[in-house]
Amino acid sequence: MTLDTLFLENPLSSWLKGLLTAILVWLVLTLLRHFILKLTVRTHREESLLHQLTQSFSQITMIIIALASLTAFLTLPDQAHQILRIVYLVAAGLQAGRWLTSLVDHWVHTQISAVPEGEVSRRASLTTLSGFFKVAIWVIVVLIVLDNIPNFNLSSIIAGLGLGGIAIGLAAQNVIKDLLSSLTINLDKPFTVGDSIQVGDISGTVENIGIRSTRLKTLSGEELIISNNDLLSSRVQNFQKMEERRVSFTLLVDYGTPLEKLQQIPDILEEVISPINLLRFGRAHLKAFGENALQYEVVYFVTSGNFADFVQGQHALNLALLKRFQQEEIKFGSVTPSLKVDINTNDHINLN
Repeated sequence: MTLDTLFLENPLSSWLKGLLTAILVWLVLTLLRHFILKLTVRTHREESLLHQLTQSFSQITMIIIALASLTAFLTLPDQAHQILRIVYLVAAGLQAGRWLTSLVDHWVHTQISAVPEGEVSRRASLTTLSGFFKVAIWVIVVLIVLDNIPNFNLSSIIAGLGLGGIAIGLAAQNVIKDLLSSLTINLDKPFTVGDSIQVGDISGTVENIGIRSTRLKTLSGEELIISNNDLLSSRVQNFQKMEERRVSFTLLVDYGTPLEKLQQIPDILEEVISPINLLRFGRAHLKAFGENALQYEVVYFVTSGNFADFVQGQHALNLALLKRFQQEEIKFGSVTPSLKVDINTNDHINLN
């Protein structure tokens, strides 16, 4: 028997070259994988993306690559080429799926590491989204592999399942929207747990950000549940990110107040507001002559976005202003109700 002897229509020399090449390729890939894993462990980078991608590089994939290097030296019939093409395609799809899921795992692990341990719901949301992405990846991989298999009509199968797919899609439409909205909230972070927000005309504190919904504790104390899709479709005001709050109000002063007192009111307001913690005086001026009182417009700032700080500051300001006006003998103005009577019927028409 010589090297020119044919075996399965190929000389033994081709088989020998192919086998040696296949063994060499497999050894190189195995040693390279082993070296990278040892290096990442030695440098304490077991959680790095390189370590995870290398670990997900399977032995089956390396054997298939070695097989491909073997067949490169052989002359095979068309049927064998078709079978090997399917084998390569399946192996490539499986390896791509493993790499993509490793990317998802690495991203989710990085996101979860940045979330405080107390935010269990957010950690659970990220874990669930990870599972959703993995399912989507493997579905796409399977569809691509099936679509490239010769004589396999994927279109007819999809068309046969089309009606059921439409029904499932319509039924799961809102769920998918909420899942994607949850992903947007976790990535974009328009608000986090503990933030004070306003959605439309509803204000509250974010208690929990779930997969389908977000829970708010309103100012009146009840729990409000809003779907994530509806939440992102609305205009959201986040007071937690506000560094300071601008407050404007109208101060009514009695018309009988002496002119020199009226001129002192802006200075009095500045003297009252400035010492109060977290309050900063803006401006005050005589704005208009009201029907029953002079109208001063007063502007000040709360150097905190916390709503409780605003309420406490407002309370302290009102008490201090009342005390100071009493000391200066300045009277507050008032809106006097007026009664309009129809002289023909003696019936009350309007009460302001």
